[in-house]
Amino acid sequence: MKIKSILPFLSLFLFVSTLNAQTSGSRVPYVIYDNFDTGEMFTWEPYPYQQDTGYDPLFGTKKEPAFGGKGSSLSRLTKPNDANDLTQGFTKRIDMYSLNSTRLRFAYYFMSDRKPEKLDVSLGTFDGKLFTHTILSPKANTWVELDIPLSSFSLNGTILNEGAHLQVVVLKAFYPLVNHLPSYSILIDEFKLNGERSRQFIAQSPKSTWFEQFGHAILNKHYSNGETINLSISAEPGKALNEVFVELISPENKTAVSNIKFYDDGSHGDLKAADGIWSNNAVYTVKATDPRGQWKIRAKSGTGTEQFSWDLWFIVPVSDHASGIHPRVFHSQAQLEARMAGPEPESAKKLLNYLIQSYKPSTLDIDKLPAQNMVAPESVTGGPYASAGMGGWYNTQNALARVITSEAWQYALTKNMDAANRAKAALLKLSILPSWNHPWMEANGNHTYYPGAPAAFAAGIGYDILYNLLSAEEQKTVRNGIMEKSIKPFYRDMVELNRMPSSNSNHIGVILSGVGVAAMAIANDDPNLPGLEPYLSGILAKTKQFIDRTMLPEGSYNEPYTYQEMGYRELVEFLYSLERNFGVDYTSTTYLKEFYQYPIYVTQAKDGAYQDLGDVSHTYNFTQQPMQWLVYKMKDPFMYKYVKPAWDSGKARGGIIPYLWYTEGIAPIGRETLPLSKHFEGKGHMVTRTSWEDSGTVMIFKAGPNGNHYHADQGTILLTHNGEELLSDAGHSSDYYGNLYFPGYYTQAIGHNVMLVDMNAESQAAGDFENGIAALRTYPKMIHSFAGNNAMAAVGDLTSVYKNKVSKYTRTLLSSKNGPVFLFDQVKSPEAHSYNWIFHAEHTNGKSSISYSENRMTINRPAARLTMDILSPQALSSRIRNSDRDESFIAISSEKMKDADFLAVMQPESKPANADYASATKPKRIDSNGWIGAMLNEGSSIHYGFFRINESSDSGVEGFKTDASKFSAMLADNKLMEAYFDGKTFEGYGSDLKFSATVDASLAISSSETVLELRSDNPVELTMAIDLKPKSIIHNGVLLKGWKYNQKTKSLSISLPKGQSKITIN
Repeated sequence: MKIKSILPFLSLFLFVSTLNAQTSGSRVPYVIYDNFDTGEMFTWEPYPYQQDTGYDPLFGTKKEPAFGGKGSSLSRLTKPNDANDLTQGFTKRIDMYSLNSTRLRFAYYFMSDRKPEKLDVSLGTFDGKLFTHTILSPKANTWVELDIPLSSFSLNGTILNEGAHLQVVVLKAFYPLVNHLPSYSILIDEFKLNGERSRQFIAQSPKSTWFEQFGHAILNKHYSNGETINLSISAEPGKALNEVFVELISPENKTAVSNIKFYDDGSHGDLKAADGIWSNNAVYTVKATDPRGQWKIRAKSGTGTEQFSWDLWFIVPVSDHASGIHPRVFHSQAQLEARMAGPEPESAKKLLNYLIQSYKPSTLDIDKLPAQNMVAPESVTGGPYASAGMGGWYNTQNALARVITSEAWQYALTKNMDAANRAKAALLKLSILPSWNHPWMEANGNHTYYPGAPAAFAAGIGYDILYNLLSAEEQKTVRNGIMEKSIKPFYRDMVELNRMPSSNSNHIGVILSGVGVAAMAIANDDPNLPGLEPYLSGILAKTKQFIDRTMLPEGSYNEPYTYQEMGYRELVEFLYSLERNFGVDYTSTTYLKEFYQYPIYVTQAKDGAYQDLGDVSHTYNFTQQPMQWLVYKMKDPFMYKYVKPAWDSGKARGGIIPYLWYTEGIAPIGRETLPLSKHFEGKGHMVTRTSWEDSGTVMIFKAGPNGNHYHADQGTILLTHNGEELLSDAGHSSDYYGNLYFPGYYTQAIGHNVMLVDMNAESQAAGDFENGIAALRTYPKMIHSFAGNNAMAAVGDLTSVYKNKVSKYTRTLLSSKNGPVFLFDQVKSPEAHSYNWIFHAEHTNGKSSISYSENRMTINRPAARLTMDILSPQALSSRIRNSDRDESFIAISSEKMKDADFLAVMQPESKPANADYASATKPKRIDSNGWIGAMLNEGSSIHYGFFRINESSDSGVEGFKTDASKFSAMLADNKLMEAYFDGKTFEGYGSDLKFSATVDASLAISSSETVLELRSDNPVELTMAIDLKPKSIIHNGVLLKGWKYNQKTKSLSISLPKGQSKITIN
């Protein structure tokens, strides 16, 4: 029914659009049509994005209500936690161009007790514009068909025109208020969007495969050393071509050869003249010196607006991967034997000996393992007393996988035939199991799920090590098991459909580790599938996308770091094998190699304790396989400091991997060499420390993109002092979906150190991911940041997630190595609200650690205390509440008001060794000349923090004069000792600095030196008052020349480049 109904539309469209494409020459007709009858999601995602992209049982396809009486529809169900607003919908990434004849058609169904206020249907472009058509008060509880022409989409009065490069479709419904008792669903079906896409070249010999969801095609053939590339290609139907040229691009993205001519005249390997097939039988001969990995053939034709090009990717492997040569996944037999027989460092010997000696033969009777039970495909999670769950479904295959891995490696290392026979029996039994994927997953259109990865991983290892002990038929049985239960389901799920297209879930990394190692094992062994293509290149496409979306340029990871360990633990073992066998090296093309920067900043030295946001555990381990791999491959000196002791112990994690990767001779570098603050821009976190010792303070502030497993926690602050969590997070230890508090508390704004509006627990909406969609980047931004060794400043604009309740909301933090933390919130709204500032803390001795009196909050933990004085607003109320675990929170609430300035001073301190705490000094509020600020007089030193709230003719305050928008300072004996400011001028208490352009700068003055840290977007001239001519000036570790000192005016002049500078004046 559904297929027939669209055929007339498609036929007419293709005829009309083909005429248009033949005129343009560079594009061809394109139609996206999704009817969901296969039960698959076809690259659609929920929007707003789900909290966990790896597992969301409320998103998928449903058979009822059925559009047209049969088939499946795409469904997003939402269960409200409260009587609140609700936004729900879908998004799909696309790559096409609009035509005047473009129409968007689909049917929708709202299953609800009321109509939504509106349904926004949007098309987003690659240049970040979102054009929308709005349906007001759409009908509920009936199927409604829409047919929307291009001219109905607009942005701020501008109509979406022909030729727009479209990247995304968004369908978003909004209810201003829903009932918390029923659930609400939006369903869609029969989605159709027509337009054009880029014209492609298709390889005729060898054949090519188009990865539609990844925007490129691959050749179904590899080229080895000494092999000549002989290629025939043809363009898709369209304007006839006059010439075709090709360039060859290496794995480093460098042009190796250009202007390679192709022929359609019966020469150079072309079989028939003027048939539209262009050939060259000597494109290039692979040389021994050529880099290995993924290359590209870029074919081009036409000129001007009619020019088009298309990439065909292909692999040049490290070796020819001859069929039947094993082992090869992690080593060859000759390499392993030579390594074991040769001279070895003592630590390497310890690793090998421990691996051999700790082996215990399996006593498992695999014939008595229970058959996989076909559980009801209704749910895999439930509440604390629910029967729904995984039901131990993976137990049988996991038990077989453990036997295979342990026994196969024992055979590889000792030639123990009993171990080999046990491994072989388990391998064959695993290979003939009906499925490695949970029935619920399969029933819900998920052809792979991460718990199936150990089976694929073990099958690959077992096949590789035991290959020569398997008969030809047994080899075929194992290959068939790997293909049918791992590689083919993965290819359908993650390549053809690109499920989880945001590619930011650790689940993908786990799945890739299993399917990847299995592919390494069987590649080229099937004569009917040379190079394992297109499956192998499909695995690489998803691998690259996953790394690109999770590993961020500043050295951090997109998810909470609990999931980095899970997602990359075995993935790096696949990456090692991939480079070893096929030369593909993702450390040269991604940000993979420094992902440890974030945990280095937030982790304590003792036991790896750390704070992070979202769904997290309490500790992080720097000896996991990814760190070992970085030491082995990159010779990383930071990780060597952690990994080498683990290797030396002889008991490092990872089975045989530590032995294979053992490396020595690297000079370790400690994190103490790094600045104490760092802004992780991609992650949206500012991290600052007062020292690298656990006795100091570690503070994290968030304002940035949403990410997988994150919560509605924009603007939150986490703070640890003396190894003690002071400001914590409700979200850790939450038991996820089995905990009934999880959706309404742990993941919502109320569970974090943020501001609520009118005590609405869900005051914040989920921000967008940074997943490459240019038009969906609605998330808070860190609009100002300075990360120095002596001072930190950060301003986050949080307005975008507050559901239009506020017109402007910024949170600012100022901190220094030797002073308090100044917290300043500015909120503006057209309507009056009560603003509620939430702060969380872990219990102490089973009771709430929070107390509050006279605008002072105190958090008293066993080893540290936090005192926070709120200086503005003055009229505040408070309430302290416990949650379901050993933590509580305080809500500090204002009266009803439109605008609010929240100013607080935070003082963390360690508990004295043999005494109780002294009373913390009370700060004083200062309002003067358009400034609001605080002074904290500690006797020996006075600390200031000021924020400009409006312009004044006099820029002075408390003896300081500056054009800055904010500053902090510390005085001792009425002399300036430390300061931070953003601006061009700063003077007061013996200091006077003038810059030719706006800078962020921190100043630290001691008896021996003056240290100035600054950041400038432009080259800048500094003039600084100084009593004596400096002996020397060091700039970023190098002796600076060219500075000038005026003895008469006692001023120093320095020319500085743009960027980050550290100046030490001696």
